[in-house]
Amino acid sequence: MLRILVLLALGMGLASCGTLQRAAPYDPNIEQTVSEFNMAVLTHIAKMQGLSKLEKGAYGENIEFYTTWKIKLKVLRNLAIAQEVGNACGPEQITDDIIKGGFKELGVVLQKAQSEIDAVKIDSLNPAKDWIDSQRDKVKAELKEAETKLNAASAASADFARLESRVVRLTDKFERWYASSSRVTAAIVELGKRDHAKSFEGGCTTRLVTNLAEQFAALERFHMKQKDLGIPPRRAPAILMSVPIQVILKVQQRKKVLSGKGLL
Repeated sequence: MLRILVLLALGMGLASCGTLQRAAPYDPNIEQTVSEFNMAVLTHIAKMQGLSKLEKGAYGENIEFYTTWKIKLKVLRNLAIAQEVGNACGPEQITDDIIKGGFKELGVVLQKAQSEIDAVKIDSLNPAKDWIDSQRDKVKAELKEAETKLNAASAASADFARLESRVVRLTDKFERWYASSSRVTAAIVELGKRDHAKSFEGGCTTRLVTNLAEQFAALERFHMKQKDLGIPPRRAPAILMSVPIQVILKVQQRKKVLSGKGLL
């Protein structure tokens, strides 16, 4: 009888918050990865803003950051998809409200930041690609000249080690700018066929992670189009990334609490 009363009380409590929806369980891996991304991307933005107008702040010199985290976010999305058992984030009026209302006040700020970042269209990426290609070709010419000098130098020459080191550095640099050109081309193709509606397909966590990945892609395109300016000191890039990160972490925190109570 006691067990029945407990279940009835529990049912009434859930009813006051809305119906219990099927939702993916709390996953510490998702929370940990997003927390790591939070630190990494905000550090990256701050670093790039400090290097704005310098060569080290240009997109082509920072390709590895975008490549690494694009892959990690894809892995995270695959994990989210594998765990989804419904479309809700949890009990209605509790976890779902975090998405629908809890961050509503940030909507205007996010929209403003998004509009600034979304100004990156195909017609602005094409000039960026031309500039990146010119940087790539410049490095290629420097590499060819360095290789010629290295090949002409004697292994016993005092300058041999210096020339060899320069060839290695220029080779790495050329590969970065070559990859940058390829990624801009891919971004142009993606912009031409993208479907925003797909961002909101699937379960709650899948939608959230997909949206985060899209915002990160928007940040990368923003960096691409700035050419030698890099990422200028503006609030928009940080806001663009902070809002979806906050939403995911808030949902995961709520899932953790509900899981601890046996409600999810």
